[in-house]
Amino acid sequence: MSPVLVTLALQSTALAWTGSTAPEGRYQWSNSTVTADPNYPDSYPLDPLSNLQLNYGVNGNLGLGDDAFVTFNLADPFLYYGTQYSQIGICSNGYITFDTSSTACLTSPEALPSTGAPNLMVAPFWTDLDAPDGGSIHAFTSAQATVIHWEQVVQYESSGSTNPLTFQLLLN
Repeated sequence: MSPVLVTLALQSTALAWTGSTAPEGRYQWSNSTVTADPNYPDSYPLDPLSNLQLNYGVNGNLGLGDDAFVTFNLADPFLYYGTQYSQIGICSNGYITFDTSSTACLTSPEALPSTGAPNLMVAPFWTDLDAPDGGSIHAFTSAQATVIHWEQVVQYESSGSTNPLTFQLLLN
């Protein structure tokens, strides 16, 4: 099995999380307070939204409202726990799922694993986020990578907050 790299970068705390598959197939994660993790030369720093729009040639804005879910087609299938996926579900509340059969967008994290949906998920910042309160959620895809980018979103309880969150998830 070839390695899978999933990178999460959080601008608000300047952390870079990098995950990859180990030879035995389990996912490993590391974090760093630098923009790219020196232990993982393939890790990526947070790419500003303007760079993503320029590099991918599209705006990418999904127009997601509060507690909204959208199915997004990947340009190239992504291998996740031994299965190829050509679509992901994107939830405005800070997570994606490879199980697009349920379109529920849960507002608060639940204990995992769980028998309920969502399953097959990657949750970079799972909480009740409120994108319509000034923020936006964007998706970009190519044969090389898919980037899901949450831009200046606030937590629901902090509507009007001066500390909006910008983070992204890179599937590579």
